[in-house]
Amino acid sequence: MKPAPNGAVKNFVDEIGWIYRRLRGRIRLLLWAIRTWYPDVARFAFLPGGSAATTSILMRIGATNSLPTLPEEQSGSTSLADPRANEALALAEFAAGLLQLKSTPPTLTLESTSWCNLRCVMCPHAINGVHRPKHMEPELAQSIERFIRQSRSVQLHGIGEPLASRAFWYNLSLLSNDCHSEVNTNFTLLDDQKIKELVGSKLKVVNVSLDAARSDTYRKIRGYALEKVIGNIRKFIAERGARGQEFPRLHMNMTLMRTNIEEVTEFIDLAASLGADAVFFGHLNRWSERLMRRYLIDRDGWIFDYSKEGLWNFSALSNEYLRKAGQLARDKNIPLHFDGNKQVFFDEEAASDV
Repeated sequence: MKPAPNGAVKNFVDEIGWIYRRLRGRIRLLLWAIRTWYPDVARFAFLPGGSAATTSILMRIGATNSLPTLPEEQSGSTSLADPRANEALALAEFAAGLLQLKSTPPTLTLESTSWCNLRCVMCPHAINGVHRPKHMEPELAQSIERFIRQSRSVQLHGIGEPLASRAFWYNLSLLSNDCHSEVNTNFTLLDDQKIKELVGSKLKVVNVSLDAARSDTYRKIRGYALEKVIGNIRKFIAERGARGQEFPRLHMNMTLMRTNIEEVTEFIDLAASLGADAVFFGHLNRWSERLMRRYLIDRDGWIFDYSKEGLWNFSALSNEYLRKAGQLARDKNIPLHFDGNKQVFFDEEAASDV
């Protein structure tokens, strides 16, 4: 066999590295989820000789040497289980190594649609990278009702805009008070009635993707009018306030790149002025060069080049503005979160800013 060209080897190594970084982040996220959602499990985490979940669940099972049962099993009825009871049974079945389960998944990710009305430059939709986008069929949404009602954690989004799907609004009505539920949305497809439905639901977090604090930057990246989205945020928070509710909380998020990094402090100011509950920052994915080359987009004369927009190319600049944003968030008393799957601050000696 002929040796692979140096470029092919480099691309292969880059992709393996990217896969490793993704898996490492998911493991960290799993550990965070255990500590957050299963505090009783976390108390026994990482004891010598056993895993976090197994030690706790075996202690729960105790001397009876039997698994906990769901209310429906005890009564013989077909009523739905409480999400907490279902979660306890799921963990116990996992600890016991069972292959045939009576529990349903305590954590769900439901993509009600892969269609989106926007073409954000860093998203696969911008390069027609989503194969045959479509909405979830109503029949499918109805068939998973039991799973949603018994879940302790539900993520109601994927690659599309969930608020565009009828299945999303149906699934929204099935959420339990004992369920931590979130949705990521561009917040563009709303009217007064839908805002009332969102606020009146049992949803816990609405995460609005904005990516900019200035109208011209928002239009470059997302191709829409920032003022309309800000108007929807104001209406949402006003409706929630009128009802005297704490939930759903509203978070504002920003995907960081060279084009918007100098707006991060303005973004914190904007979130604070609107009454948002938190801000979330995340860097672009550092994919292989071959994959990033696909994202070369001309938007009304502005050229988005994914690999050049990555802030790993501007380490000192990125670090400077993120530190400023962190200090301002503390001053404004607004929580600032970073993507746990990615490095936040870069080694300033590893790259020369241009």
